[in-house]
Amino acid sequence: MEFNVGIIQGENYRFAARTSWPSSKLTVEPERLTLTTGFKSVSFDKDRITKLSEYPGFCWLFARGIRIEHRDQRCPQFFVFWMFDLPRVERSLAENGFTLADLDADA
Repeated sequence: MEFNVGIIQGENYRFAARTSWPSSKLTVEPERLTLTTGFKSVSFDKDRITKLSEYPGFCWLFARGIRIEHRDQRCPQFFVFWMFDLPRVERSLAENGFTLADLDADA
């Protein structure tokens, strides 16, 4: 399933490149997540993803994001995709075998 998203990627939140919604695309497949912006795609294989969690650090009123924590040295360490319909994306992730970590579990 595909979704229009925005992306924040880089060393950390402060030192990150941003693409605004809907200039990027998230593709959810059973074995990987792929984010495409312009002519470049970044794929995260399921076995290289260590954690998916809701990312609350946005100033946009209605948009929410998901942070991808991973073990892929080729990809930026800090990687968040954000969208306006998070429940729909969460359903697609669950249907494809991805688990979203509970925010309260980290507290």
